[in-house]
Amino acid sequence: MWKIKYLKCPYCKYVFPEKKMELHSFKDLCPNCKKITGQCERWPSLSIYKFLEIAKKQKLNNYHEKVICIVFLGIALEVLLEVVLYELIKTQKSKRDLQKIWGWKKKCDEYKRLSGCSLKEFLCSKGYNSFYDDWVKLVEARNKIVHGSFFSRIIENKIINDEIENRIINKKENKIINKISDNCLKVFVEVHNDIQRKKQTQSKKKRHKVGATKVAQKS
Repeated sequence: MWKIKYLKCPYCKYVFPEKKMELHSFKDLCPNCKKITGQCERWPSLSIYKFLEIAKKQKLNNYHEKVICIVFLGIALEVLLEVVLYELIKTQKSKRDLQKIWGWKKKCDEYKRLSGCSLKEFLCSKGYNSFYDDWVKLVEARNKIVHGSFFSRIIENKIINDEIENRIINKKENKIINKISDNCLKVFVEVHNDIQRKKQTQSKKKRHKVGATKVAQKS
């Protein structure tokens, strides 16, 4: 199971690490709104945790297991991107249909369009300076497997020894995979919470504006 799991506050939608609690206890204090929460929603979904667990269990010194790791880690990251993009679309009250935004690059572009800041810029501002560039490399590796000739060559038994050896001993690629799998949930918690904070700020400004208008009308 994943070491650190996250909960989403039912009130302010802020995501925070789950504390070790008694099995019969379902209460926790949200660090954002300071309310005692009930049975919080697990964040992200169980399917994403499963994708990450499958990726994490693979041995990077085994060619075929490493391929499985790259594919499932890539899937988990793209689904996490969809999760935060969906929240951003709701916050901005955009009419964009997420199901019609195909591909990793277009999803990143849509995030930038709606948030006013590129995903890379935001991650760098939070100290994850290499995460986006590492992610690009992972996407490229994943696409070569999924959209390339990998599976046809597996069927025809044409995976050559040199290719297997090169991927296994590629320590730089292994380091990138480990960094991404270790940090991806923390990274997307930052993205999600930033969206929620901006939403709350917009709501406060709107309430303040409405209040000021009412006061002006009475006077």
